[in-house]
Amino acid sequence: MSYIDGHEPTKANEIALSIIQAEDLGLRVGDEIVMDKDIVTVCGTYSDITNGGKTAKMSTIPMGYEGSKVMWSVIYADTIDSSNLDACIDKYQKLGADVVDIKDYVYATYGPTIAQLNMAKYIALGIALIIISVVVILFVSLLVEKSRSQISLKKAIGFRNAPIYIEYFRRGIIPIAIGAVLGLVLSLLCGEGLVGLVLKSFGAAGFSFVISWIFVMLELLVILAFASMAVRLGTKRIASIRAYECCFDK
Repeated sequence: MSYIDGHEPTKANEIALSIIQAEDLGLRVGDEIVMDKDIVTVCGTYSDITNGGKTAKMSTIPMGYEGSKVMWSVIYADTIDSSNLDACIDKYQKLGADVVDIKDYVYATYGPTIAQLNMAKYIALGIALIIISVVVILFVSLLVEKSRSQISLKKAIGFRNAPIYIEYFRRGIIPIAIGAVLGLVLSLLCGEGLVGLVLKSFGAAGFSFVISWIFVMLELLVILAFASMAVRLGTKRIASIRAYECCFDK
């Protein structure tokens, strides 16, 4: 058990609380709780998603409960060889134990949340691509229109469309590339903390992202690809600018 704050209970007068239980009771590490006639001290808090996230742990049975019947016991076990995990589960199920693979338990508990996060990820990416495309097309179009007389003059002195396209493509794509990299850095610095605030309400705290750099690179490539197409669309009007327009520019 990894404790978010404090340590595990080692003495008879110590108790550890789950994050949600501690928040529900308004307690922190070092606070005291009266249990019947005993006073116990909160020694630590931990992340837990079982039993609604409201659990507690002690190293000894509290006074007054020595003769009470145990409702159930939970034992966490690691297998030496995970290749025979199914056989191990089947063996203990035949003995009457209710055995659950922790991966299946986590998926059953967090499956809907993970699915919603995945959906939110793709929706956010889709919205970002639409916004990037619209903003880039408008930005490049206005940039070209603002420089209409300069483009006309370049054509008048012999410039072809290709180098002009390249110039305005570069002026449009560089800010987008910088923004995409800055967005990636900010998401790495702040994204985990923001999502943690949501998951903490479910009883999970102290988690960390497992970042798929392949997906991150693919996402950046997709963003840059859409941005490139948007820049290309924004520079299409360069072809319609005539060389003689600069002669009539006021």
